[in-house]
Amino acid sequence: MRDLLFEIKADTPLGKTVKMLLNLFLCEGEDGILDLNGISYHKLANLIGISHTELQESLEYLQQQGIILYRPISK
Repeated sequence: MRDLLFEIKADTPLGKTVKMLLNLFLCEGEDGILDLNGISYHKLANLIGISHTELQESLEYLQQQGIILYRPISK
């Protein structure tokens, strides 16, 4: 957790991703479920201000740490 706080404070791509995800969770729907199925990697990366690759790496790191679960896009 301390490492994530450092990333947020340093405004790294990982820190920016964590901040955006926290903001999105604060805006969750009435049923308490946050559905991001309709948002693309590129759109989310643009909202955060990082590259598509940085976003993918950040999400993979957060998943490896057991902080989030996400399904990578299928090609």
